Amino acid sequence: MTDLSKSGDTLGYPARVPSSPNHVFLHNQRLGSVTPIADDLDIDYMYYALCESGYRNEVLASATGSTVRHTSPGRIYLHKIALPPPPTQRAIGTTLRLLDTKVESNRRSIRILHLLGTVLCNRVLGSNGSQWENAWPDSPLGASLRLLETGKRPRGGVAKYQSGTPSIGAESIKNAGHFDFAKTKYVPDELAQSMQRGTLQGGFKRS
Repeated sequence: MTDLSKSGDTLGYPARVPSSPNHVFLHNQRLGSVTPIADDLDIDYMYYALCESGYRNEVLASATGSTVRHTSPGRIYLHKIALPPPPTQRAIGTTLRLLDTKVESNRRSIRILHLLGTVLCNRVLGSNGSQWENAWPDSPLGASLRLLETGKRPRGGVAKYQSGTPSIGAESIKNAGHFDFAKTKYVPDELAQSMQRGTLQGGFKRS
């Protein structure tokens, strides 16, 4: 219920606590434990309802503070969600959870492949490529890159945009060759279509 980031990335956002009979989990005073009190509310459905953009925008709009942003249980209680019959809730929650599991599995596979690629590259080139420095000629990037340019984002930032055209920024680049899709930001489609610079161009020049 407190967020130190400028964009409020985590304010009011839910997180699952894993079931672990042999461990006790403690949280500090600015985290709230959410427990359904109604028999007709599925916990997975509620989790995804609290990830939805309408809820996120409502929490950010009602937050107090400038440098440190705050919300409260009272503000969260005011949010209204659609409440279909329990079987429909369970179907929605289960499907979305399976998709999340698949996404995380794919991310783990990408991390493993990236690590294997790095190891292979180091074996072929050496840790700094020194064993090949005399075998292959140097070439400036300008001879191979088709286009390298920067784009722009709306004034005031992009925290309030939950959909639109993806905007790649430094916050998503964790290391060379690793893009963190969980931190993808968006700009309005109208802004993206009006931009004269900053759109990705694929391919390389061929000599």
